[in-house]
Amino acid sequence: MANVKKTILVVDDHKFLRNFWESKLSANDYNIRKASDGLEAIKIARVEPLDIILLDIVMPHMNGFETLKNLKADEKIKDIPVIVLSNLGTDEEIKQGMKLGAIDYIVKSDVIPSEVEQKIKKYLKN
Repeated sequence: MANVKKTILVVDDHKFLRNFWESKLSANDYNIRKASDGLEAIKIARVEPLDIILLDIVMPHMNGFETLKNLKADEKIKDIPVIVLSNLGTDEEIKQGMKLGAIDYIVKSDVIPSEVEQKIKKYLKN
């Protein structure tokens, strides 16, 4: 049986970062979908089968915490694992992200891209 590519939704309001993660992750054989804000992310999650979501917090229209709350409140999409990938990194913000249902909270400035990729792989295996 052929290996089915896993699909990752990258949610970030910075086009540069969306494109960066798209090129990084698609090079590792993932399908990448992109959203520039929470509203777009929820729309995509409702219609496309996703294996994991990388979610920024600081975004226009609907921030990542609100997006996470909405994703987890929706029966159809609540089981999609979400990794928060944000510049916000206080203990309070990390606690909030985890309480809202993220499986991990990564502070952008604390990691290199390969560490993010390792975490994605780890969670996709589980």
